[in-house]
Amino acid sequence: MKTKQLIVLFLVSAVMFSGLCRAESNVVQPRLVEVMLFKNGLAYFVCRAEVPTGADVFEVGPFTAAVHGTFWTSYNRDLAVVSTVAFATDSPETHKAETIAELLRANVGEQVSVVLAGEEYQHLTGRLADFVDGQAKWLPGPYATGRTDNSGIRVGGQLVYLETDSGIEAVDPRQVVQVRFPGGIVNKQVANSGKVANLRVALAAPAGAGQEIYFSYLGKGATWAPSYLIDISDSSQAYVAAKAVVINETMNFDGVYMSLITGYPNLQFSDIISPLSGKQTLAEFLQSLGKDNNEGRGRGNVAIQRVMYNSPMMKDAGMGGFAMPDYGAAESGREAEDLFLYPVDAVTLAKEETGYYPLFTEPVRYEHVYQWEIADYVDDYERYRQPREQQSEQIVWHNLKIHNSSKLPWTTAPATIVQDNIILGQDTLNYTAAGEETTVRITQALSIRVSEIENEVERLRDAAKFFGSNYDMVTVEGTLEAINYKNEAVTLEIEKFFSGELLSSSPLAELEKTARGLRRVNANNVLKWKIDMGAGAKQELKYRYKVYLSR
Repeated sequence: MKTKQLIVLFLVSAVMFSGLCRAESNVVQPRLVEVMLFKNGLAYFVCRAEVPTGADVFEVGPFTAAVHGTFWTSYNRDLAVVSTVAFATDSPETHKAETIAELLRANVGEQVSVVLAGEEYQHLTGRLADFVDGQAKWLPGPYATGRTDNSGIRVGGQLVYLETDSGIEAVDPRQVVQVRFPGGIVNKQVANSGKVANLRVALAAPAGAGQEIYFSYLGKGATWAPSYLIDISDSSQAYVAAKAVVINETMNFDGVYMSLITGYPNLQFSDIISPLSGKQTLAEFLQSLGKDNNEGRGRGNVAIQRVMYNSPMMKDAGMGGFAMPDYGAAESGREAEDLFLYPVDAVTLAKEETGYYPLFTEPVRYEHVYQWEIADYVDDYERYRQPREQQSEQIVWHNLKIHNSSKLPWTTAPATIVQDNIILGQDTLNYTAAGEETTVRITQALSIRVSEIENEVERLRDAAKFFGSNYDMVTVEGTLEAINYKNEAVTLEIEKFFSGELLSSSPLAELEKTARGLRRVNANNVLKWKIDMGAGAKQELKYRYKVYLSR
């Protein structure tokens, strides 16, 4: 009877031992093969893992924390996956020991000689048998029977077991002031004390050779930031160069195919972590689901930027000798509904690194435009707020109007304008579709002096009554003056905002009625002029309108 029990025990032990060995050998690290970056710190990861041949259970990980509802596995029909279970395991990452306690923890099993502080220094020599680290916090099971600690968190201490000739010594590592390694072998790397969530994949039958499984999910920790350089050294055409700065704080990119995404994605659960990531208890997960989440609307504006792409260097004979980078023409991107994806192939970027990736350099049509905007002096309460000075001096902005002649959109991003290696200014280049024009501001045009004055020419007291209040009908005449002190001709675009009804304009202006303030007594309007001014030319413009003003 005892013999049968021993045989059964031996068989059970053998099975358990073989299972342990198989579990250790069947831990697979996923390889990131593609990443798609948004501009708001979110990224879509696609990872591939090779299934161990002959395995019916294997582990894979670690991954970065996934957004709820976005973690998916995919595999062919020959791989009969029964279940995928997330579980907590020790982090595989290490760091260099920075304290004596960490150095002791990293060298369990080695011969050491330690000096302990006290009233008198004590020397101990022996084998470092064990290091108990209770600093990690743990949460009691909130759904178990019985009572739990009110704090919900328990923090332990640290203890070192030293095997000496006289027995086992238990030592507080905080008392150790010096450590010696008689054998000369020192492990300076210590495992991180944190946990990660790996996946245990069970198969219905042992995997065949060459089987693969893919994991895709949305997570945080990587982003890209575009920017532009606009060179106007050539009077016939401008050159627009684009680059992407990629910030990676999540995992190593090793020859990864990277796509830079632009658009307004609706990511409703972007701040809710998937339960498969093992970062929350059930109660915390349910609580996060109950929060009002409007990420798709609130964060859309920071994910709208669009960019251009990497290609072989191409020397354009018209580039000249200035410092404009020549990144070649924009590569063809992928369009998915209202999103645009720009490709950058074979990206290698380690965790905690930031990369600079040239995208394109392209010639574009451009023109100089000078803009003068004049405010409306009637406020929302139908009161006239006259400028401090009767004749107020205004600001004219020197702008560039550029045409996107490429087949790809330009994303919203900072744009630096240069000419002959001199920086002229920086502005935001707004999203511009292929074939569309956009305007970027360069600097104030100090050589174009403008002034504006408005005078009351007629007033009819108590002309009307609105909302129980009396209003006067006032006729206002305005005079605009512009002088071009530049030694070249310019095009000046003028916009005058006003409330009321236009009576006349000279020269004749384009009148645009806006929907702003529909509930006000007076309508909102814009007068628009576009005039060509030669070098040294002077231009005077007049307009007259009537407006109801509150008493």
